[in-house]
Amino acid sequence: LQACALTPSAQVVRVEAHDAEKTIELQTGQMLEIVMHSYPANNLTLSLGSVVTPTLAQAGRPTFHDDTIRGGVSGTGSYEVWRFRAVQPGELDVRMDYRLPWQATGKPTRSVTYQVVVR
Repeated sequence: LQACALTPSAQVVRVEAHDAEKTIELQTGQMLEIVMHSYPANNLTLSLGSVVTPTLAQAGRPTFHDDTIRGGVSGTGSYEVWRFRAVQPGELDVRMDYRLPWQATGKPTRSVTYQVVVR
């Protein structure tokens, strides 16, 4: 797994959905930013689907970004940024769930899971 590890090199480590196949390594004190596509037009909401404490602490509320024009291409979508601070060593899975309004409980429509190691 070390070959696919994302090694921390800055105070903020930013990941997207395609990084879910890699191990994300953080040092205590670093910030983890998870950038996920947002689908409000489809009524899909994004939520944290796993317990991250005591290894990570959520840093504020997620921020929504309406990215209707990216690189001159209209309709490329919106995204949310979720921030977490690494507060103590440990290993955990951080799962982000997409749910429809009537899926308050049970299996989400889609999930993305990140393997996180804090040293």
